Amino acid sequence: MTTRPGLTLVELLAALAVMTLLTVAAVNTTLAITRALPASVRAHAAAARRAALEALLEADVVNADKYRLEGGALWLETQNLLDGESLEGRRRPAVVTYRIINIQGRPWLVRGQTAGMDPQTGELVCPGVRGIDLLDADDPDRGDRWRRIPAEPVIVIDFDDPGEPGGKQLRPTFRTRTP
Repeated sequence: MTTRPGLTLVELLAALAVMTLLTVAAVNTTLAITRALPASVRAHAAAARRAALEALLEADVVNADKYRLEGGALWLETQNLLDGESLEGRRRPAVVTYRIINIQGRPWLVRGQTAGMDPQTGELVCPGVRGIDLLDADDPDRGDRWRRIPAEPVIVIDFDDPGEPGGKQLRPTFRTRTP
């Protein structure tokens, strides 16, 4: 019997089976990455929104002298007037409000500010915010009067989407002055 160079049918079928398994594994990996990408992008965007929100709140709260809670809104007497064009903080007195409004059925946190005779301005800050509060260990009274900002206020922000990355609540604490 003479042997011919080449592969037998069994060897070709085994090689084909191995290539099929490798292809299936590669396709499944690609699909898993493709499915995870939108969730990753949403998580990154939510984290960026929350970081920007926390930075904006910190600038307002740290520079505030007084606050009040009225009708679900947080009012601050602050020295952090934002420039309407550049959004940079200026050391000018302003009354800043954080309130919730609904736009097409979705709650948004809105920051408004008034300074002297300037017209009131407002900006959409963060979508999906259901509530805002300031916890004051120095004065737990919940009346709607102006109070001195506490040394370490805790801002509580409730989000409407518990599945959003970072959880259902944001509770930054800021140091405003030495007690």
